[in-house]
Amino acid sequence: MTTVLVPAAAGVLSALGLVAADERRDSVRSYVLPLEDAGELPREGEADIRYAGQSFELTVPLGPGLAGRFHEAHEERYGYADSARALELVAVRTAEIQQTPPIEITGPDHFARGPEALELEGATAWIPSGWAGETDLHGTLVLRRVP
Repeated sequence: MTTVLVPAAAGVLSALGLVAADERRDSVRSYVLPLEDAGELPREGEADIRYAGQSFELTVPLGPGLAGRFHEAHEERYGYADSARALELVAVRTAEIQQTPPIEITGPDHFARGPEALELEGATAWIPSGWAGETDLHGTLVLRRVP
């Protein structure tokens, strides 16, 4: 190893990832009825569909041509399709995603040369002998072996 990166806010990086991640709410609605009787379906998401009488489903993206795409997926997966056979809609899965605004993390500039214990915001970094580095434009401490 010749380079080590110590991110800004290293001590709370997992929590920061949770705060910075998009908010997602998944929902599943069970149907178990003929596809033709399902009415209007959401434009986006996935549908679990099967041939009537089967005990397994294939997941197909929602949208126009749903039945045709199911037959194509069935043909690809199992080697046959029966477009005359009735289809059952088993479930529909959708997701609401709210994007979070971007966050920028910066910290104070650091220069370190080991051996040294460097106090960071929320963490401590041990720089062993033979290593040195400084923070980059993003606040990440970039350590490299020194001769």
